[in-house]
Amino acid sequence: MAVLKKTTVNGKITQNSSGDYSIDSTISNTWTGHLHSMAFTAPNMADGNHLTFAQGGYSKSTLNHGYISFYKAGSGSTSNYVSVGLWGVDDVLKVRGDRAVLADTFVEI
Repeated sequence: MAVLKKTTVNGKITQNSSGDYSIDSTISNTWTGHLHSMAFTAPNMADGNHLTFAQGGYSKSTLNHGYISFYKAGSGSTSNYVSVGLWGVDDVLKVRGDRAVLADTFVEI
């Protein structure tokens, strides 16, 4: 797991005295297309692993914390997916590379 240290990186990522991090970025309003303002990659990631890139909640305990992650089934695989889950209830919603959207057992629309 990568750990940010108490520092500023290129003037963009800072940590306050409470230990919380903030990311400051300025984005041009003339940009068109897909703007990738923040990207997390793990080039040596082994097949069968998750990279959690966004998480938050009330506390790190069952059903009190949510996350968004990437799952690597294989390089370029249509079985790779992005998922949304909760602490203790993984992969509630998946979007796979073959464009399938899968919900875990129950969907209410």
